Amino acid sequence: MTEATPTLTPDAIQLMNWLASAKDASASAGTQLHGPGGLLATPGLQKRIVNAMIMPRGLSGRLPVRPSVETNEIFGILTGLTASTGTEPTAACTDWPLVGQFKLCKQQHPFGQQGRMSQVLNIKYAGQVTNRGEFTDNVLFGQPNMGENVPPAAIDWGRALQDEAENKLAALYAGYFRDYARYIYTGNPQTTAGSAGWQQYRGLDLLIGTGKRDAISGVACPAADSIVIDMAGVNVNSNGNTFYNVIANVVTNLRRLSEQLGLEVKWALTMRYGAFWALTNIWPCVYATVGCNPTTLVRSAAASEMTRRRDEMRTGKYLLIEGEKIEVIVDDMIVEDPAAGGVVGTYESDIYFVPLTANGEPVLFWEYFPFNGAAINAASKLAPGGYFSVLQNGRFLQVRQSPTHTCVQVEIIERPRLILLTPFLAARFLNVRYTISVHERDAFPTETYFVNGGGTATPLPYFYPQSGSNG
Repeated sequence: MTEATPTLTPDAIQLMNWLASAKDASASAGTQLHGPGGLLATPGLQKRIVNAMIMPRGLSGRLPVRPSVETNEIFGILTGLTASTGTEPTAACTDWPLVGQFKLCKQQHPFGQQGRMSQVLNIKYAGQVTNRGEFTDNVLFGQPNMGENVPPAAIDWGRALQDEAENKLAALYAGYFRDYARYIYTGNPQTTAGSAGWQQYRGLDLLIGTGKRDAISGVACPAADSIVIDMAGVNVNSNGNTFYNVIANVVTNLRRLSEQLGLEVKWALTMRYGAFWALTNIWPCVYATVGCNPTTLVRSAAASEMTRRRDEMRTGKYLLIEGEKIEVIVDDMIVEDPAAGGVVGTYESDIYFVPLTANGEPVLFWEYFPFNGAAINAASKLAPGGYFSVLQNGRFLQVRQSPTHTCVQVEIIERPRLILLTPFLAARFLNVRYTISVHERDAFPTETYFVNGGGTATPLPYFYPQSGSNG
């Protein structure tokens, strides 16, 4: 009996097309941990390596994650009911006006596509040491705190300084996460339009916006629009009342809208650390006096009370707005710029008011294309064994490159997208300015306040040539 030929899905075909173009591992190996020139090959190096490396933290890891195989999933928003037509009757047994029809706005969010390759490991040098002066028991004291953010796979920091393969994987997973972290805000498919490789998904800068249109008809959907307000560089340090009035008005408007819609919403504010620090510095005083006439105000609040309220907001990570504690998620992924004119200590960034859940269900979440279905099944039939594996329940595809002699390398691929079901319950405050005395460290190498140092290798050992005719 002839075995039936398996039918390949479009996604499996895409995977196999990629496989056909896959290359061998690079022949240029990265620095190894040990042996001549190794990162930890310095004789007498202390066992404990103290961590001074930071990674970005923020909203990303707070969001639920779920799989989806639908490349063009359509999300609907009921926007309204059209007006009734006709005139009120003046005689018996005549027609009453005809009620209107419901309107639906359809939204669609494309998958992105992103990936990274590991450094090359030359396995023939794995396990070597220069001499007895080199030890292989180094441990990391502390580790980069990524908060709730999750890299492609768990990083074993305990082994990352002891095992050559674990070291390459740790760099791959951490580097992948950092390189793509900011696209949760800045992602824009138009930036990578036409690319069959890197493809951006829609980030919050697009999802929380105005000018929403039906994905099928292109008809405008103003009922789906977010609230976007340009603060035009207003400095909260000197204009705290102005900023509070704006944000409080927006928050209460959206709270009222959610009540009208029958939705109980959990919101959070996301902002840079400097913005949160500056806001909490002025917030207690602003909150206690906003709306009052300063010439007739009786100032009864003690300075110690203001300090207590400030400290409570900082330790509790919230801002008090119209009687409600709004959670603040300090997010390193938000783009921050020096204020116009390069004023030292004054910076500008956006602040986001995002709905996390409505009636207990997520309305802001990640989706990913799962590779543990048809894709990995096709690979098992048509690709050499052991080349493909999945991470995080199929969210990431890990690919072993074909070895180039003893040089080996892996890559990881992800197809993610960010979904916001209720853009009309979100807000964004553009160009908020704030002044701080000392800026915190940045986690991204392209930023002004990013620091590292040292080197990626140890100088090669030098030994004088032996004398004699035999060398």
